[in-house]
Amino acid sequence: MANDTKVAIPGRISVERVVNAIGFVGAQFIKDDVERKEFDTRPKTKTLGGIPCPIIYCKNENFHEYGFITILYRGEYRQLFYHYDSRFILDPEEIERNIDRGYPEFNRDFTILSLGMDQNAIDLLTDVVRYFDGYIDEDDCDAHYYHKVCKSIVFP
Repeated sequence: MANDTKVAIPGRISVERVVNAIGFVGAQFIKDDVERKEFDTRPKTKTLGGIPCPIIYCKNENFHEYGFITILYRGEYRQLFYHYDSRFILDPEEIERNIDRGYPEFNRDFTILSLGMDQNAIDLLTDVVRYFDGYIDEDDCDAHYYHKVCKSIVFP
């Protein structure tokens, strides 16, 4: 597993809004291949570690979106991974872990963005997460968890 810089933004941030933010912070959008998968079934629980955990369907929706957004940033073509799932599983261990880390707000749906871990990725994703007022983990393989990045400039 390679180290990545990851961003977590509360709720669903559409691909279009991510593309707008990327453009605003100085990257050029090239293309995206993000897919949306709708589900026909609506299970009430998912078993994790032998424990049935309830599923919350955010805004009563039942889909996930995932794929790559290709950009040009500082002369380099990059592929930003985008993921959103409208289903949130109430896993008691994960809920407790988020509370223990001081992030009870992580117990909900999030839009996740991921890019390789280098200074350009950190710079770009710090600006993008600042645009949305979210969280960043500069190195998802180290012992440090996400931290909040607040808006410090006014974005449109």
